[in-house]
Amino acid sequence: MKSLIDRQKKEKERVALIGVYGGDIIREQAEEYLEELALLADTAGGITIEKFLQSRDHPHPSTYIGAGKLEELRDFAAANTLDALIFDDDLTATQARNIEKIT
Repeated sequence: MKSLIDRQKKEKERVALIGVYGGDIIREQAEEYLEELALLADTAGGITIEKFLQSRDHPHPSTYIGAGKLEELRDFAAANTLDALIFDDDLTATQARNIEKIT
């Protein structure tokens, strides 16, 4: 078992948070949700590098976010050496697979 000192030396995982607003969720609510998600990520050992929000009536069925936002996310992840992408919603298996392929 690792000591507390060993665990504290471990670098935090670099993450980006992604959410969608529209329909019943206004932008301010979505921003609050991402703030809460950032606190959860921090508790789990992550450090939030960036937050992405997209206005959509409904999440895209195959990628959760639109193609343009997904390209922006891919480019940002590559340029900033992210360890994980955290979405503020449950992804379907198809969405997760497609996002993984693109990013």
